[in-house]
Amino acid sequence: MVREPRYIVDVCEVPPGKRSSQPSQALPNQWVEKWCKGFGGNLVEQVDPSRFSVTIRGSLAHLPRHMGLGSGTQLAFAAAVGLSSFLGQPIPSTEEIATVMGRAGRSAIGSYGFFQGGFLVDRGVGPGDIIAPLDLRLEFPSTWPIVLILPEHHQGLSGASETFAFDKITPTTRSVRNKMIEIVNQQIVPALASSDYPAFAKAIYQYGNWAGDHFSAIQKGSYNGPLATDLVQKIRDLGVPAAGQSSWGPCIFAIARDDDQARTLTDALRDYVAQKYRGRKIQFLLTHADNAGAVTSINQTATR
Repeated sequence: MVREPRYIVDVCEVPPGKRSSQPSQALPNQWVEKWCKGFGGNLVEQVDPSRFSVTIRGSLAHLPRHMGLGSGTQLAFAAAVGLSSFLGQPIPSTEEIATVMGRAGRSAIGSYGFFQGGFLVDRGVGPGDIIAPLDLRLEFPSTWPIVLILPEHHQGLSGASETFAFDKITPTTRSVRNKMIEIVNQQIVPALASSDYPAFAKAIYQYGNWAGDHFSAIQKGSYNGPLATDLVQKIRDLGVPAAGQSSWGPCIFAIARDDDQARTLTDALRDYVAQKYRGRKIQFLLTHADNAGAVTSINQTATR
């Protein structure tokens, strides 16, 4: 999980004299409805849209959906936590929110990460699982900055397109699955635990390549298109080996050894895309890992 971009969701009481029958509300109505059905119980009648105002702000609110940042899951969880807090109800569990709000159908990383932050690994959905169990959580080194590269006007797969893609691809073989588990358990996790950047960088790139190869029939390669492929290679050519694609993309990430390396990389990449991809809008964001998760305040709820 990363500190930025993130949502801030405010749920506030509207004074009776200022309530409107058709209030302006930024929160998707379907999530209010899902919360009512799943958690409202005998409070459903109190969830009158005119009673509260909901505003969505923060850096993630200004980015398009389906960029590979898990924004839909974060907003759905923020809606559930915000409404529960506003109405004085217990905060539901990760599994309860994911089920009611329709998240974590395949990956539960964003669901667990909302509350916990950190570096997370789930086991995948098995028989009888509501959502994929969380295998481990580690603190991510705070000294390793993260550069996000976000091409505008390009989105990753979601919804029906994502379902079609998963139906089309061939399931991973046992040997490939075992190899990827081995990379996580024997390379990535020990490297993180000891803050061994070279070992981590080598392993995270290797894992991303293996994972991307599995979806090459959909992406036409290990990454989502020529731009993503070129950016990952350019990052590595510039001396930062920890590079990859987040989910279906188009977000590309680079994990640097320190802030100086991250700033140098960002400047070099800006120059590179300005020359090679003239007119293409590509946003660069320098951030760090979030090891804390969402924050909620009582009077004015602020959640991821």
